[in-house]
Amino acid sequence: MGAVRRMVTDWIYVVAVLPLMKSNVQDLPETLAMLTDAGVRKVHFTTPMTTLDPDDALDPVLLGAVLDAVMGDDRFSSMTFDRIPLCVARFHLPHYAQTRHRDPVINTIDHEELAWPCASCRAVDACDGRVARDRPHSWLRQLAPFQNPVSNSFNFALDRYLGDVPSLDVCPVKSGAIRLPKMHDQRDLLLHYNERLLTVTTHTSDFEDRELKSIRDGLGQIYLDVSEKLLLDDFDADLVPIRRHGVCKDCGPGTECPGVYAPSELKVGFQDSEQQVLSILKKLQGRVLDVGVGEPHSLRRCIDEETGALPFEYVGIEPDPQRLDEVMKELPELTFHGGAAEDGDLYARFVETKAPFDHVVLLRSYNHLTDLVVAFENLSSVLKPGGTMLLVENTVFGLIRGRQKLARLGQLEASGKAPFEHYRNHTSHQALRVLEHFGFEILEHQPVGPESANQWVLWLRKPEEQSA
Repeated sequence: MGAVRRMVTDWIYVVAVLPLMKSNVQDLPETLAMLTDAGVRKVHFTTPMTTLDPDDALDPVLLGAVLDAVMGDDRFSSMTFDRIPLCVARFHLPHYAQTRHRDPVINTIDHEELAWPCASCRAVDACDGRVARDRPHSWLRQLAPFQNPVSNSFNFALDRYLGDVPSLDVCPVKSGAIRLPKMHDQRDLLLHYNERLLTVTTHTSDFEDRELKSIRDGLGQIYLDVSEKLLLDDFDADLVPIRRHGVCKDCGPGTECPGVYAPSELKVGFQDSEQQVLSILKKLQGRVLDVGVGEPHSLRRCIDEETGALPFEYVGIEPDPQRLDEVMKELPELTFHGGAAEDGDLYARFVETKAPFDHVVLLRSYNHLTDLVVAFENLSSVLKPGGTMLLVENTVFGLIRGRQKLARLGQLEASGKAPFEHYRNHTSHQALRVLEHFGFEILEHQPVGPESANQWVLWLRKPEEQSA
């Protein structure tokens, strides 16, 4: 401390950088007092990227508690931090924004290797405390990602007519039959429809370029809207699947053409996916908990037309009071309650004095859950050992639309009447990453891909014996 005091006396700019670890956190009050006595007025907290002892790392809750205890200490003119997850330091974000000292070794974690709470967080690109997926569940459950409602679709606009192209037996671009305008590799595509070739573009700000390319070419979820309706309700009738054409298979990356896309037959269409869901629902017996009733399209198809009853004992919970009131009037024979999967009294309300549920179903409600960790801990607690959990959800998709329809949709959004969409757009594989810590066995898994519609299905079984 003597050297530090001399530097301060000599008017040298001094910032004390304090790594936060289990081995030194108990000494933090004394350390701060010593820095004050030495005349230091600027302190920066951080976490080391590596430690000699991995168990020396502070978990998120403790990191947040430390910041809560020390930030705002009026003995210091500046207190900043980095390398701490922003979600556990959300009350101290100005201290992060003011940080001038940054570790030159950037905390880089590939997006695919991020822990799922970080991958779903709206602040992931601004946070240098993001976490890798190999952390234990007990650690990850302490993260509280920033969430905003996100769109589960985006629009492409029909842009420019390039010419008549009767077939795609030969690439019209390679052959020179079509002169290609300047196009964006991730936001544009060429559409071949009704023997015409058109350019299509998106100006959406809801998704980054890498996400758009993944949706277009990874998931393969692009559709042409051929309906007159503003809000789609029959995807088989309203949409034509548009996929990358085989004529593009010999073109490598780096070409100026983003690819030619054309109508395509799906191996697993919307009705095929619904039939799979219906087949599973009809196998269910005993007590069934339906989480987030919403629009019960699949459920309706299981109701006996004569009796109005389901083949199992049904309990539905719905967090939206308006929707709850509507569905209770629509299906008065069934039992509905206000509630959400995240509710702390879920077990007490529905299981404590009754048998656990034999099955739990989430039909297009997974991406509406506000806290996945709490939700699935609760749902696992009300599900009996050996019981099953059915998750059905839609991935994000792109819609090619004419400009007139896009203008009408813009008016609907401006009126505030557009429906709430999602908190995330997880695929089935991302959902499995969330659920991997619960030990569920996979009974059926229908992921989304270029040859399928945008609905995924996971049917899981809870282990017979839960480890302590």
